[in-house]
Amino acid sequence: MTLQPEKRIRLNFLDLVKTFAIINICTLHFDWVGDMYFAPQMALLPFLRRFFFGAYAATVPLFMMANGALVLSRPFNAKKHFKLTLILTGQYIFWRAVSIILIGLYQGVDFSQYNLTSLVNCLVLMKDFPEVKLNHLWFMPMLICVYIWVPIIKVAFDRMDEDKNGIWIFLPFMGLLAVFCLLLDDALLFQPAIPVFNAAFLGGMRILQPLSSPLYSCMLFYFILGGLILRYEDEMRRIPNWVLGMGLFLSVVLLYVEWKVNSNLMGETYDNVFASHENLPCALEAFCLFLLAMRCENWLKGKKRLCTFLSKVGSNTLSVYYFHWIIASTVLEYLHFTDGFIFNCLKGFVLCMVCVGISLVLKKIPVLRKLMH
Repeated sequence: MTLQPEKRIRLNFLDLVKTFAIINICTLHFDWVGDMYFAPQMALLPFLRRFFFGAYAATVPLFMMANGALVLSRPFNAKKHFKLTLILTGQYIFWRAVSIILIGLYQGVDFSQYNLTSLVNCLVLMKDFPEVKLNHLWFMPMLICVYIWVPIIKVAFDRMDEDKNGIWIFLPFMGLLAVFCLLLDDALLFQPAIPVFNAAFLGGMRILQPLSSPLYSCMLFYFILGGLILRYEDEMRRIPNWVLGMGLFLSVVLLYVEWKVNSNLMGETYDNVFASHENLPCALEAFCLFLLAMRCENWLKGKKRLCTFLSKVGSNTLSVYYFHWIIASTVLEYLHFTDGFIFNCLKGFVLCMVCVGISLVLKKIPVLRKLMH
């Protein structure tokens, strides 16, 4: 039975999805082994590693689907949502500044060479800091952007509870996003039609224009998709498990083919994880994984210890997201050596658990609790 907002309980499968995704994030942000990169002729073992590596493409989409399922399935409170969005923005600015300072000090960056204006621009106004890589932080401006548009999305979403034909509100919009983001990969086509998007920048963040970027647009697609799947859980359960299994296998095959073809054309390794968020194989993989996880809900209810573990990790994913880059770039930097695929996954798991432990400790400090949300 589909869970209605008023009957809301903690959904263990969403913790499972978030735990799976955050461990993958920690793993991906370690250096990978040499034979994970492109070679015209690949032996069996490197081929298998590369084949399964492409499955990581669904990691961030799964995060967005879990967020969408959580946000769009609960009653909307404008005041709380506005407060949450401000908190997320403040956390992003704070942890971005902390990351620059801590990693910069570890790497021996001489901050005295920068004047006050430059430091304020980098630490507060979110301009690029050339000496410290913060590539992973693209996620938060995108999430904040989506959250700003949640009130509008939620109004349309709630209409589905009042009108049995309410799904037709979303189908044209989702179809448009799918065409431009997952097929044509060019949501920027919206900009000439709506010029105001070009001026809607704030500190480098596309705060008011989720349709101005293919990446932002496809993440908005995954966010809404997660909410729709949970809303139509009964209908989703009619899809046989073997169909989901075949879809998952097909998506991984297509992601490998994409990597192989593009790598051949480029003569170097193609990033089929980050660059594949905006294609159909990634969407198919994320859809199948999310549905398979949702079908574990009843099984998880009988595993109290496992659910406790998943809830601890699932409720601290944002803290892990901020902490893992700092820790992996400093105290665990010595682990960046050539190693195997499985050992690299173990490193990601250990890094995630360390970050969860730190988050649980810091949450006990009242002043820092809001920064650990």
